[in-house]
Amino acid sequence: MLTEYLKTTDLIQLEDLDFFLFNAISSKVQKLESIRKYCLNSRYTMVSTFNSIIVFLIWLNLIDLIDGKYVRRNSNFDKKYSKFESLAYFKDIDFCNLIMKYLKKDHELESIFNVRTLKLDIVSNSYFLHDNLIPNRFRSLLNILIQVGFFSRKQSQLYISDKYRKLIEKDLIPFLINKHQHKLKLSLDDLKKKIDLNNLHGEAAEHLVLNYELQRLANHPNIQLVKIISEVDVCAGYDIVSFNNLNSCIPDRYIEVKSYSDECTFYISRNEIETAKKYLTNYYLYLVDRNRIDEFDYQPFIIQNPYLNVFCNKKWDKFVDNWFIRRNID
Repeated sequence: MLTEYLKTTDLIQLEDLDFFLFNAISSKVQKLESIRKYCLNSRYTMVSTFNSIIVFLIWLNLIDLIDGKYVRRNSNFDKKYSKFESLAYFKDIDFCNLIMKYLKKDHELESIFNVRTLKLDIVSNSYFLHDNLIPNRFRSLLNILIQVGFFSRKQSQLYISDKYRKLIEKDLIPFLINKHQHKLKLSLDDLKKKIDLNNLHGEAAEHLVLNYELQRLANHPNIQLVKIISEVDVCAGYDIVSFNNLNSCIPDRYIEVKSYSDECTFYISRNEIETAKKYLTNYYLYLVDRNRIDEFDYQPFIIQNPYLNVFCNKKWDKFVDNWFIRRNID
């Protein structure tokens, strides 16, 4: 049914959706023609969107087609949402949860929300999507999500309301990260064990650096903005966002964390290199020695502007395997 809805280009008005679900149809079966006649006599705006509204509501399992007649499925609507509470149901978190549920069921959730489109604005601490990365077939659905207040448009970006933050952080992001990691999963057991071990090392190093930054900036008024970003945006090109000093008004230090044991070697991705090149002196590399991570007052080795001071520096040996980088100690 989602496929049928996505074929439509009609931009459904939320008021029409509300009128259809709470006025034109009830928990008693009704013929299509009687519903159509009632709607079109009451709201001329539904002339072009009537069929799309039916397909949309059937997709969300809100109405049923029984023996050629239509019926509203949830009889509790009348108790919870009065006709006088205009648009209340659609602006409730449950409605957006329902859309996410059926997008996931139809394997289309990642077509809108994925590690490429979903980002965190570190200044406003708000999640947003890059509108131009979302397929055009979802324009009608995005229009509905904007009308209910899930999205607000700012130029080419769709910002997600803080009202839905729990939905994003507790449900959506863990789902996307698991899906992303599943796509990258390799079948070799020994490689999987190595990756799992590297992930554990990486998490330990990131939390050490996070604690280091929280102590360094203990008196900063916006210290809550210092956070591990890689948990919500695996494609950011850095692991932690922080402040350069106590005078920084907005986060302006982008930290990539690498851990090593014995010899100072690590891998760096093309994305991390490009991000370091973009931020230059605001980008930092924090190197954590796993052998010393439990030492009291241990501090990571910090390199500012690693694009210049590591990647373009002959004192660091580089090998093409992704990029394998080794600190050259004289």
